[in-house]
Amino acid sequence: MTVFVGPSIWRQLQVRTATAMFASMASNPTDERVIWAPLWNDALIGRSRSIMCTEFLNTDADVMVIIDDDIVWEPADFWKIVEGARETHGVYGGAYVTRSTEPHISSRHFAGDELVFAQTPNRRPIKFQYLATGFMAIHRDVMESMLRTEFVDAYGTHRVEECQLGADRPFYPFFSPFFYREGDGRLHYLSEDWAFSNRAHQAGHDVWVDQSIILIHMGWYPFTVRDLNHAEHGLPSTGIDRVEVGGRPESTGEPLIDSLATDIAEWAGDTVGDVRRMMEPEVSAMALNRLWLSRSENEADWYRREDVGLNYITDLAGWHQRGGAPFEHLALAAGKTVLDFGCGIGTWALAVAREGAAVLGVEISPVTREFAAWRAQKYELPISLRESLDGIEGQFDVVCAWHVFEHLPDAEGVLDRLLGMMKPDGILLTDSGFNDASTAQHHIRTDWEQVLESRGLSAVMPEVYQRVAVLA
Repeated sequence: MTVFVGPSIWRQLQVRTATAMFASMASNPTDERVIWAPLWNDALIGRSRSIMCTEFLNTDADVMVIIDDDIVWEPADFWKIVEGARETHGVYGGAYVTRSTEPHISSRHFAGDELVFAQTPNRRPIKFQYLATGFMAIHRDVMESMLRTEFVDAYGTHRVEECQLGADRPFYPFFSPFFYREGDGRLHYLSEDWAFSNRAHQAGHDVWVDQSIILIHMGWYPFTVRDLNHAEHGLPSTGIDRVEVGGRPESTGEPLIDSLATDIAEWAGDTVGDVRRMMEPEVSAMALNRLWLSRSENEADWYRREDVGLNYITDLAGWHQRGGAPFEHLALAAGKTVLDFGCGIGTWALAVAREGAAVLGVEISPVTREFAAWRAQKYELPISLRESLDGIEGQFDVVCAWHVFEHLPDAEGVLDRLLGMMKPDGILLTDSGFNDASTAQHHIRTDWEQVLESRGLSAVMPEVYQRVAVLA
């Protein structure tokens, strides 16, 4: 037996895709001959796939596997689709989701069929109407049948005939798009992969999707079918639990930090492993930067967005785990009245409340504020939460603004409001990232220390400021 592998690669191959391919070839349970025949740099995907199919027919291989350059799979699943194509003499593959804010299956099953994706060693195939080509095995019989078939389209019929022009070699346009009229009468433009599935059906072959295969579609994060069934909050998911794969990270010794991954998982209805992956800086920070650069609303409204808040929850959790919160200053606020401006997910605010402080947290994001309130209730730590400074009365012993000012277009105006809420002998606990240009949300400036000095503030220790007049 011989398998022909024809990936269509535009520009580059994902490292994880290449790794999956190497692992599949190494596993090769029946020691098959494999022909590796990628086609590079053809921007017209239908032509690219058609050329590869034509090359396949010129070999002695009985099954062709088409894989996109951004799909990741388990090695055993590669051989599942090869054997599935052989058993059915049809088209056999795995379904995957789109890389979008609202992921959906890029293939279409028949009406009335229920989809239940579950990773298992046993194949669980179901017939599909249209299958996207990211992870697909095709038996030779399918393409040979297509060469003998006259296909019905919306305006008559057409055939798959050899084209001598339009590419650097003659080829059969198996994947050329066409118009089709569905059963309800609507005109349907079939893209290259769905057009191929339609031709397979018309040529007398079935198209199968194996629901035991959980594919990863690489994008801002690894998308899987688990993204289709989020609970209320819907954090992104890889389908791979990193707790099982890599073990738990080292404990920090602070319960409110070490419990973050399990808290987020419980709150969001997700797995701890997926939460830990989203806590990695290269995942959460990249997602937030992209959301920022594509925004159309003003800055304040952007921070109020649900998708922004969800990404900030895991971003802040990872940051706290890496030492981002000012836990070294807990003693300064113990038993005091505290205003935590920009409290985020509430980790430091809860820790201060645990030390007997009366804490008011201000956070613009309704999602992170909701999570902070959920944690306060879970750990029975009394903190109050507000969306803004409006309507807050009284003066506080400690005002904390930890890595907040650099996010504000009017940082000086907010500083003045906070100082007006601080007792004359109070403490301003603050640190800022005005020099961090790698974070798209930051306002960059070099004069912030001078701004603090102009308000009569002096650092009595790193990140801790009091008014000069009080010191005198």
